[in-house]
Amino acid sequence: RRGQDLETSKKALEAAHMERTSQQQTSFLAERRADGAERALVDERSLSRALKERVSSLEVSLKAASIRESDVAREADTHRTRADRQEVVSHKLRLDLQEVLSGTSDIGP
Repeated sequence: RRGQDLETSKKALEAAHMERTSQQQTSFLAERRADGAERALVDERSLSRALKERVSSLEVSLKAASIRESDVAREADTHRTRADRQEVVSHKLRLDLQEVLSGTSDIGP
């Protein structure tokens, strides 16, 4: 009977040891997963910060480009207006010149 009790106790101890080992392995794996998840979270936060900085930089660049575009459009309008005025003046001068030339040909030699 005592041998059976010892055998039962031995099996119970082995089962408890196996259970404890299994729990330790599960705990170890859970810690590793948690560490991996934490590292991934840190990486994602870092990436998020970098992307936010990039977006801010692009917004600043876009605003500067919009201002330059407005300036260039204004300058183009100014040149177009100036060219239109010069065309009007040139046309008037051509008409005046034609009038003068046709007037001198009427006078004759």
